[in-house]
Amino acid sequence: MLQSIRESTSGPFAWIVVAIITVPFAFFGIETFRSGGGDATVAKVGDEKITQRELQVGYEQRYQRLQQMMGESFDPSLIQGPQFRRTVLDDMVREQVISSYVDDSGLRGTDAAVFDYLQQVPAFQVDGEFSPQAYRDTLSANRRQPDAFEAQVAASIATEQLQLAIGQSALVAPGEVDLAYRMQHQQRRFSQVTFTIADFRDDVSVSEEDIQARYEAQSQRYTTPEQIRLHYIEVNQSQLTPTGEPDEEALRAVYEDQRGRFTTPEARKTSHILIKTGDRSHGDAKALAEEARSRIVEGGESFDEVARELSEDGGSAQSGGDLDWVERGVMVPEFEDALFAMEEGEVSLPVETDFGWHIIKLESIRAETTKPFDDADVQARIREIYQRDAAAERFQSLTEELETLAYESLDALEPAAEATGLPLEQTDWFSRQGGAGIAANDDVIETAFSPIVLEDGENSRLIEIEPGRVVVVRVSDRQPEELRPLDDVREEIRSELVNEAAAAKARQQAESLLTSLKDTGTFSAALSAQALEKTVIDSGLIERDETEGRGGARLSPRVVRTIFSQPRSAAGQPEGMGQLTVAGGDVVVYALETVEDPRVPTAGAERQTVADRAAALAARQELAAWEAAVRAETRIKVYEDVLAQQIEDSAPPY
Repeated sequence: MLQSIRESTSGPFAWIVVAIITVPFAFFGIETFRSGGGDATVAKVGDEKITQRELQVGYEQRYQRLQQMMGESFDPSLIQGPQFRRTVLDDMVREQVISSYVDDSGLRGTDAAVFDYLQQVPAFQVDGEFSPQAYRDTLSANRRQPDAFEAQVAASIATEQLQLAIGQSALVAPGEVDLAYRMQHQQRRFSQVTFTIADFRDDVSVSEEDIQARYEAQSQRYTTPEQIRLHYIEVNQSQLTPTGEPDEEALRAVYEDQRGRFTTPEARKTSHILIKTGDRSHGDAKALAEEARSRIVEGGESFDEVARELSEDGGSAQSGGDLDWVERGVMVPEFEDALFAMEEGEVSLPVETDFGWHIIKLESIRAETTKPFDDADVQARIREIYQRDAAAERFQSLTEELETLAYESLDALEPAAEATGLPLEQTDWFSRQGGAGIAANDDVIETAFSPIVLEDGENSRLIEIEPGRVVVVRVSDRQPEELRPLDDVREEIRSELVNEAAAAKARQQAESLLTSLKDTGTFSAALSAQALEKTVIDSGLIERDETEGRGGARLSPRVVRTIFSQPRSAAGQPEGMGQLTVAGGDVVVYALETVEDPRVPTAGAERQTVADRAAALAARQELAAWEAAVRAETRIKVYEDVLAQQIEDSAPPY
């Protein structure tokens, strides 16, 4: 019954819908409006295309999410290779496959579900409540049409419901729960001996010839990369302030232009009774609606009681048909036209909409109100809007002026700085891997190391750091790639060679001990045979997620995982023995001693926890199998040449 809730399908996940609101124009900015040319197709899923631009947006969104999640530990070099971009494309193909299936199946989220979702989006709220005006303003600001946006929400909801239904169809038998419980709570005991690199370092000697040979053989490792420093001029809209105080005329102009922000539209407290057509004929449904009205108007029955008895609107029937306060633009036209033509306390004749027949009661009217110009909150808001708009105008003016001046004086930035009044700033040294401040921006790095800026010494084009923030750069200083002197890296190389030799000795002794262990069957006999004095650590009985052994001994997680991956028959046998290199390069020799299964409970919270985990795993497997089946029935074409070209074009310049 909502005018703004319509049917269609598109993107398959709710976060896509959120992204539409929260990431407008985040990745195209100024340069998008200057560039021309086509947008090549990188993949086709059925008849739907995934373009280079869409892939770039998906890549940037994933990049930013990882950056936000990982914080200071984020390493761009780990995701700038071609594999990450292909992973993003694979995910987009998968999403389009599911989206197409939902579309072809005619599935959609209900109007009520879509409206419930929209009410929860903070961007659509004013003072914690859903605001139709805020909804329209937000979509308009992001150049989104309500029809298309609501269709994407409906499709997202339908997809999530479909996936949930598929996951819930997965069944876990009691025997599977028993097996999962035994796997989770099985206990194993093992012994281990550790050979640490530190124990062998004193036995290693490294000659000057060895150091020289490593220096020459791996000279690229000891080479400092090419580095540069930049002069730059920045225009940042958030740092621009208006020149002087606005007069009353200017503020009144803002007030009139933004009057809708300060207006609370007329609202009507409304209840209704809905009689759906469904399996009934058109006439039968209308007759039932007329009967309901007659019982209220002529029979004197309570509207609330009749609504609870007859209304087929699951969302409002139990509350006596209460729809709360309704503003214009929320309901479908037929419902809204009737409601806003009624008098307070009136009960309408049957009103037909696509949902059925409605009997509407107008409880009360809240008139439209507009806060006056002199209101303190209004004054604060219009000054804020004025300052924002003034800063935007100044930003646009300075940006255009800076771009023109930087182009006219290609060999210097000082004239542009002097003419605009903006400061000429300088970065620290940085390489092609980036640096601090603006040197962390990929576009700045790529531009700074481009032939025109680096080799020809010209000013750069205008570079958008983020919306409302641009820079022009030029190289001020340059240090070429240089091999560090041997004296500077001698101790670094010596330490590397000592560690490598010590690690080799540790592995050699570990291998000898393991051979003896397999021959003798016990650590004590094996150590005696090798004439070694080493401490044998007994893990005691532990479960697979424990890393503390008997007496508080620290156990390597990698060794524990390996022990629990051994087949049961290997306990106490040579195939249950082995060696592993663990964190820091130390080597562990281990032997599986005991495997004990738990008593599986037939009921209780602990069993239920295991059952829930097993069910979740089964649901993921069921969903993955369904997705694979749908994908197998879908025509998918990846244009490898287009993908390869985009990977090449976006590769970092090193």
